[in-house]
Amino acid sequence: MKVKINLDELMGRNPFQVPDGYFEGLTEQMMSQLPDRPVERPSVISLYDRVKPWLYMAAAFIGVVVLFRFVDLTVDKAPGTASPEKAFAQTYIPSEDDENDAFMEYLEEDYAEKYIAYVFDMME
Repeated sequence: MKVKINLDELMGRNPFQVPDGYFEGLTEQMMSQLPDRPVERPSVISLYDRVKPWLYMAAAFIGVVVLFRFVDLTVDKAPGTASPEKAFAQTYIPSEDDENDAFMEYLEEDYAEKYIAYVFDMME
C-alpha cells in the first residue's frame, strides 16, 4: 500500500509528535540505565621514564664519537703507513701560483664583507 504525501500540505507544520512529558525525566532515566564505570586515575610517569629517551640518545652519540676516535687512532698507528696529512706535508712544495691563490682568497674574503655591507646600506 503506497501512501502519497502532498508536501504542500505539510509546509510549516511538523508531522512528528512526541508523547506529553517524554523529555521531562529523560536524562535521569538514561543515566540510571548506564552501568557504573570506575574512575581511572592517570598513570604517573616516573622521572626515569621521562629521561630515558635522552639517555639513549646521549649513549648513542657517545658511542659514535668513541667509534670514530678508535678508527682515527688505529689509522694513525698502523705500521708502515702515514696519515694523508703527513704524506701531503712531506711532498708539498709551494709554488708561485699557490701564493697568488692565497693572496686572491685574502682579497676575496676582505672585500666580500665590505661589499655585502655596502649592498645592505644601499637597501636601507
